[in-house]
Amino acid sequence: LPICPAGRGTNVRKLEKLTKLENMKRIITIALSLLPILGMAQSMNISVDSVGSLAKQLPDSVRFKVSELTVSGELNGADLKILQLIVNRPKANDKKGEVVVMSIDLSGATITEGKDGMRTKANELPNGMFSGARQLRKVVLPTNLISIGNSAFSGCANLPAITIPDGVIILGNDAFKGCEQLTAINLPERVAKIGNSAFYGCRALASVNIPGKVDKIENYTFKGCESLNTLNLPEGINSIGSDAFENCKSLTSVSFTKLSKMGSQAFKNCVSLRSVTIDGSINEINSDTFLGCTSLADVSLPKGIKTINSNAFRDCKCLADFKFPSSLQKIGSSAFEGCSSLREAILSTMMKSIGSSAFEDCTSLDSVAIGGTVAEIESKTFYHCSALRAVSQLISGSP
Repeated sequence: LPICPAGRGTNVRKLEKLTKLENMKRIITIALSLLPILGMAQSMNISVDSVGSLAKQLPDSVRFKVSELTVSGELNGADLKILQLIVNRPKANDKKGEVVVMSIDLSGATITEGKDGMRTKANELPNGMFSGARQLRKVVLPTNLISIGNSAFSGCANLPAITIPDGVIILGNDAFKGCEQLTAINLPERVAKIGNSAFYGCRALASVNIPGKVDKIENYTFKGCESLNTLNLPEGINSIGSDAFENCKSLTSVSFTKLSKMGSQAFKNCVSLRSVTIDGSINEINSDTFLGCTSLADVSLPKGIKTINSNAFRDCKCLADFKFPSSLQKIGSSAFEGCSSLREAILSTMMKSIGSSAFEDCTSLDSVAIGGTVAEIESKTFYHCSALRAVSQLISGSP
């Protein structure tokens, strides 16, 4: 007998209905099976029985199904390697019911020295320990910690705050680099060293109190901390590294009393910086140090300054009154180029060299007095100084 097309359609529709029912049953069955796992995807508290046993106490079946983890006891490199594996995962496998760790509490843990898993030193958080843990929201460190390793939290882009234990002495290079949501950090009084780029790119960091034992701000330490507006520095700071505060766009004032060295681009593009006071044994302002500090209006330099290097104050458009140190011997090329509010330049009788374009586009510059033995005015030194009326030469003994 021929198969009726209508009957065939009815059978197909019945089959489709049965298929939908079966699919719904499967979905319900899967959802019910996930309930125990979802229940586990919360907090877990583990007290490590013995050094190196964390892997056994945190087996594969549960280690990726915990979002809040507390671990106490003595931990070696093998234990820390397990923690690193769990915490640093960029995303979870939803199909397997996995989650990412958002909170880790190690306050009751002690890091021991050894070579298992990763090389460790007693009471020191290893290099790169939680580097790239973008999902991490909360960290409590071991209370007996003395050092935070290089890149320990670099790239933890969603970490809003962290408490540094009182015993910590060293923050390694890049320790918190790229922690974009970090808003504030309290550094204990025992901290004596803050490494290169330690807070580089912490765009939300608004306030920092540097402990009294720190005497040097390293290269790139606070570069790109765009929200940093409160900076408390100890009197003992004697060195500022290159790019240390570059692009700190909210910083309004800085003061140093014992400065002996300041690297190039130290405050480049600090567009809100209005006041700078420098004292100490420093003898030069390096290249690009205050380049692009468009709000800078008040600068106080020590008598010992002999050189202001190229682009040092370039485009400081609000700098109207600048007292050139009596010890000044050299002004580099474009050092004050674009300082459109600068009214006068009285240069010391010790002057020996003025670079090209040194005062180019200083459109408010009215008068210049040059002392010393400057034999030649280089090209474009006063180019586009449209208000300039007089250039005179000081002789030895002149005020």
